[in-house]
Parts: sequence; structure tokens; C-alpha cells
Amino acid sequence: KECSRIKLRAVNTFNPHTANELNLLNKDTWLQPIPLEDGESVDEWIDLLVTSVAGESQAAKDHLEQVICWKYWHPEDYRIPAQSPYGKGGAGKNEFVERVLATIFGKNQVIVIGTEEAFGGFNGQMIGKTIVFIDEAVSEKTNSEALKRKVMNPTININAKYGTQGTFDNTALFFIA
Repeated sequence: KECSRIKLRAVNTFNPHTANELNLLNKDTWLQPIPLEDGESVDEWIDLLVTSVAGESQAAKDHLEQVICWKYWHPEDYRIPAQSPYGKGGAGKNEFVERVLATIFGKNQVIVIGTEEAFGGFNGQMIGKTIVFIDEAVSEKTNSEALKRKVMNPTININAKYGTQGTFDNTALFFIA
């Protein structure tokens, strides 16, 4: 205990925490930016995916890039509005999240789940995630009040099947497709 080796509890937070808490979120694994030379650009397939997810709108593409950069530099900010990419299957939404965002934030901090996993009785997969992508959310079936409680609150209620239950820091940027 004198060497601070004993942790009294585990937390999932981007906010300050005490020395006797083991924080399970780690930004050290996130992709680190490298300076580009004049004339260099982001890889073409990443640009293609971002353009596809943005529906070929330059304004939407710029907004998406700004939101991702903001989450990268301010992961503690839970007030970032949920992103809602829309399009037919095969537009690259899942690919964008599972490849690009998982590369940036780490595969263990990104999850793609369905509406039932997000709003059903058991949502333990969402604990400690930086990106939560809710796929195939149908507006008629999605409870908008439950969505607002998850997206815009500093905390989130977690109920893991056979596991953790309680209130935790809301660490996610939500994508709802």
C-alpha cells in the first residue's frame, strides 16, 4: 500500500481519478499523429470511407472529421452530439468504425452493437468504450428518451448479464446508423 501498488477499485473514466483506483481506459494505445510533409495526404481508402459515410457532402465530411478530432483530444467530453450516418447497406459505415476508428482509438475501446444490446436489459458491452456504434437502429423501434439518457448524460447505467451493474462515466461518442 505504501508503494501505491494496491488498487481499491477499477474505474473506466477519462476524468481525474485517485491513485488507489485502477483506470481501465488507457489513451497510450491510441494512434499517435505524425507530421505530414507538404503534399502528403491521408491514405486514399480512409478518405474514401469518410466521404462515403458523409454521403459525399463536404460539409458532413468536415463535421465528421472535426467530431472525431474533438473526441481524440477531449475524450472526457460526453456532450458531443451523437453522429447519425445514414445510407444503404454497403456504404462503409461499419467498415469505417471497425477499421478506421478502431485503429485510432484501439479495438478494445470501439464496439458495434445492435439496438437490443444498446437499449435492452443488458448493455454491459458499452462500459468503458470510446466509440459506440449502434447499427440498424430503426426510428420506429428506438426509444428516443432512452437514447437521450445515454448520449447526453455524464453517467450511464450499465447492467451486464451475470456481471457489473451500476452507474459509470459516459465515455462514448455514439454513432447511430
